[in-house]
Amino acid sequence: MNRRLSKRINKKALEISVEWLKSLLSDAEAAKVNAKHIPRDNPYTFKNGTAFSIPYSYRGAKAIIKKILTRKQLPLDLITIHDIEKAIKGTPRS
Repeated sequence: MNRRLSKRINKKALEISVEWLKSLLSDAEAAKVNAKHIPRDNPYTFKNGTAFSIPYSYRGAKAIIKKILTRKQLPLDLITIHDIEKAIKGTPRS
């Protein structure tokens, strides 16, 4: 993975995180949300004694996007939040 692709992955992960956060809020509050409101640290969730990144957080989305790209399932421009949901269902995170 080169630097150009890495930057594109970071931007896509940020877009997905913002979209996910907006889906949790009411319409009035969702209009106020932008990329500045997404934390860059890594929130965790625990399941069966194992720590997982929250899939829709910035780092979690970035990791799943990388997995989708390495498996050659979709090009980067076509990855959406629904593709992340499908990728999660086949893992121990679900």
